[in-house]
Amino acid sequence: MFQKLLAWSPGFLICGLLLLFCYTKNHFYLLLGLAAILQMIALNPLYKCAAWAAGVRSPRPDTPTSNGMPSGHVSTFSCVLGLCLLFKDKVSAGWILLLGVWTALVAWQRISSGRHTVPQVCGGVTQGAFDASWITALCVSMLVV
Repeated sequence: MFQKLLAWSPGFLICGLLLLFCYTKNHFYLLLGLAAILQMIALNPLYKCAAWAAGVRSPRPDTPTSNGMPSGHVSTFSCVLGLCLLFKDKVSAGWILLLGVWTALVAWQRISSGRHTVPQVCGGVTQGAFDASWITALCVSMLVV
């Protein structure tokens, strides 16, 4: 049951962030929610295609015909966590700690359930951190945040 909840966690994260924005009117939560949506819908599939085109063949353990590099769940959480760490004046330390623990649990769930390998999860962490950095640079250059 717990693993199934973790499998749905990117959806919970996105809904939670957008609800926080509606409740608090804090635009930072909207930025986080939009970054998570962008990560899941556009960036991760783009990275998977680029990895495949570059010859990085890393099939998922449970679906050998599907490319598992990088893990989309982990990259989404890593991106949101990275944004929170880069803008730590916008969120509380408790929120950052909760998100860090949740990210670690999602990474563990993806490996223990046989959906991804350790290198695929590490690739997701790397992708999320990279995306958080360029999203931050874009926001700062536009003075949005």
